Amino acid sequence: MSEKINKGPNNKKTSCIACGSNSHQSYGKQLLKCQKCGLGVAKSMPMPEELSRLYREEYFFGKEYFDYKADRPALEKNFHQRIKFLRPFLHSNAKVVEVGCAYGYFLNLIKSDITWHKGFDVSKEGIEYACAELDVNARSTDFLKDRDIKNSSVDLVCMWDVVEHLGEPDKYINKSAQILKRGGALSLTTGDMSSFVARKRGTKWRMIHPPTHIYYFSPISIQKLLAKNGLKVISVRYKSTYRNSGSVFNQLICNRKAKGQGAGLLGLGYKVAQLTKLDKLNIPLNLYDVMEVTAIKE
Repeated sequence: MSEKINKGPNNKKTSCIACGSNSHQSYGKQLLKCQKCGLGVAKSMPMPEELSRLYREEYFFGKEYFDYKADRPALEKNFHQRIKFLRPFLHSNAKVVEVGCAYGYFLNLIKSDITWHKGFDVSKEGIEYACAELDVNARSTDFLKDRDIKNSSVDLVCMWDVVEHLGEPDKYINKSAQILKRGGALSLTTGDMSSFVARKRGTKWRMIHPPTHIYYFSPISIQKLLAKNGLKVISVRYKSTYRNSGSVFNQLICNRKAKGQGAGLLGLGYKVAQLTKLDKLNIPLNLYDVMEVTAIKE
């Protein structure tokens, strides 16, 4: 049964942010899916103040991540892979903006190679750590409301595992396009709803857990959204992602609990991993359901 329109972040009726279609269909109990481009969106859209509450310190220490600081080595391995690919945009005169910079690990790795950087995140604890411990230029202010960054002045904007969390990702993409120089790039990572694993798992796909994940993209839908803002996709990659094994167990268990399910065999596996200290390992994982998308401003 088709649902012609979808509700936006303020519970107002709106069309698909990627293709403009007004025709959506229920996808399980939690999502609506655009019948034209396949973009998924949570049926219940959290208000901005609720989103801010979701990303307090416990999100990084016990909910989405077991221990974000302990995860730093694994996260930095991922960032090094991305930095290598993005090297043409990270020259000595480059200006870089990261939306959703969390504790500042990515910006810390590149800050000495470029001329200027700025990070944004809703986590005040993360921003305090980034500034005080890593000497990263980061703010807990709203990227959309920032007036200090001039249009056509930035070489690279990054959103690592961020766009799916945003209540209005189209506005963040639009703002990013405005501040990018012609030839500058936007690079982001997010789940791929059209991937084999996502299609096989259906509504049980591990990425589906509103309200922290709100939007669910595919190469088609993200390309349409980027194109609307003058950004041309030049690369869609599926790279192995390093994760701390303890954090992987914790995240999967939290996802099950959020759906009203018990820990099951995952709980037992986690206890065994803790006893054998296997929960400390940083391991590369690739289910080919997380895409790294890079687009340039034409």
